[in-house]
Amino acid sequence: MSGLTAQLEVQAPDGSQRLLPLPETTGVTAYYETALVFEQEGEHTITLRSLSAGVPFSVSFRKAVSRSALHSDWPTLLGYGTVLAAFLVTWIGLVLSVQQRFVTAFEIANLRSEIPKS
Repeated sequence: MSGLTAQLEVQAPDGSQRLLPLPETTGVTAYYETALVFEQEGEHTITLRSLSAGVPFSVSFRKAVSRSALHSDWPTLLGYGTVLAAFLVTWIGLVLSVQQRFVTAFEIANLRSEIPKS
């Protein structure tokens, strides 16, 4: 699909539309990229339109936009939660192992002091 003339149509939640040219990235065959800033909250419809051998084609998808960076991003939240849980388990294990080591050393010192010296 190299050499296509592509356009990106963005429909905002209020019904307004923007058409953006989508130039092919130089040096990379069939790779199209653009920067897009969503200014409104809500669900945006993004449509890629082009012609291939005189036949029009398009693909659309919807993107939910929120002021919160983590809104509707459950995989990221799940990942953060997993990392936090692993950190807590590691920290608790470290604290318990250090306490056990000090308790053992303290008990050995007490036992040595109780042994009568001859």
